[in-house]
Amino acid sequence: MKGTWKAWVENVGSFPAGDIVLSADKTADRGVTFQAGESPADMNNRTNDQNYRVSGTATTVSGVITEQDGIYFRIGLRSTCNQNQVRYARIAVEYGVGEQKVKAFIYLRQGQEADYVMPYQKRVTDAKKMTVYNLKSPTAYYYGYKNLAVNGAGFTDYPSQVGAYFQWANDKYMRYAFSNSLNPQLNLIIYLKSATKLDYISKVKK
Repeated sequence: MKGTWKAWVENVGSFPAGDIVLSADKTADRGVTFQAGESPADMNNRTNDQNYRVSGTATTVSGVITEQDGIYFRIGLRSTCNQNQVRYARIAVEYGVGEQKVKAFIYLRQGQEADYVMPYQKRVTDAKKMTVYNLKSPTAYYYGYKNLAVNGAGFTDYPSQVGAYFQWANDKYMRYAFSNSLNPQLNLIIYLKSATKLDYISKVKK
C-alpha cells in the first residue's frame, strides 16, 4: 500500500502530559537491522540510553509510504515509573489513500508488575491480576520436555522472553513444559496419531 501515514499520541492515559514523544528519525544504533540475528543496544544501560534515546518533544510524526520505505517511527518515554507502578497509553497510526485509508492503534504499557485486565469499575469481585511474564520450566536450559508439579513453573527473566509450551495442565494430567529451543543441531520429532492429525505437540529431542 502506498500513500501517506501519520502517527500521534491519541491518549496519554496515566502518563504525564508530554511524557510520550515520537520521532521518524532512524536510530543511530547499528545493532538494529530488522534482520535475524540483530543485536540492539541494551537501553537499560545509561550510556546507550543517552546515545540512542528518542529526542525532541514531538507527539505527532508523518511520512510517505513507498516501495522502499514503509512506516517507521520510534516511541520514547521521558520518565520512568516506580517498581510497583503500571501505566498505559494509546498511539494512533493512520495510513493509506482515500477509501483505503486505515486507522490502527498501538497500545503502550510501561511497567512490569502484574495488573488487572479490566478497569476497576468493570471488575468482578474475585478478579485476579495478570502477569506480563511468560512461564517456563525452573531449569534455565533444557531439551525435550520436563514434567512439572502443580505450580511448579517459573517466570521468564523479562516480559518479552519466550516461555515454554504447556499442555494437559489440569488436576488429572501432568504439566508438561515443552522446550522452545530452536537449536539447529537438534532433530525435530513430531508424534502423529494418524497420517493427517497431530496427537501431540512437536517435541525437540537430541
